[in-house]
Amino acid sequence: MKRFLLVCLLAALLVTPAVFAEGSVVTSDAGLALTWSQRYDTGAEIADVILGLRGGAWIDLMYRPLSILEVGAEIGMLYMSWDLGAGSAFYGDFPITAKASLDLSFLSVDVLAGVLLTMDITGDFRFGLNYLAGARLALGNFYAEADYIIDADVLQAGERADYLRFGVGYKVHLLN
Repeated sequence: MKRFLLVCLLAALLVTPAVFAEGSVVTSDAGLALTWSQRYDTGAEIADVILGLRGGAWIDLMYRPLSILEVGAEIGMLYMSWDLGAGSAFYGDFPITAKASLDLSFLSVDVLAGVLLTMDITGDFRFGLNYLAGARLALGNFYAEADYIIDADVLQAGERADYLRFGVGYKVHLLN
């Protein structure tokens, strides 16, 4: 089932350019983000807050079939790492999403849906697959984002089956 959903998502990402290529405009944005998620429930609130923090970047490739509507795909990388005397850790999130955007000049609303790949390297290595649905509201170059994430893998100790992620960031236009 997971493989089928991933293949469908990748097919949609590849077909989207062909559907809207005739007479449409290609645009691209990139952004920096600071996010926090409710993924962890270890019992220690301060640890949950720290483990939920991520910083990172994303980039999209969009097609504009109408003057205010854009559709396309977005990829990103959000991570947090530390290196202490007792050891090191890396927590990474890699969203791959289909995206639709309503762009009203200074205000834009994005809707995202796709997969969120997670990678945790502490003493051992863990790779996970999650489903993501979210929205981003931008005023000019600054934006706020909220996502709902469903864990599609076997839960590890201290993880939630589904959780929210919130973020703020800054985006720039790369094309158009």
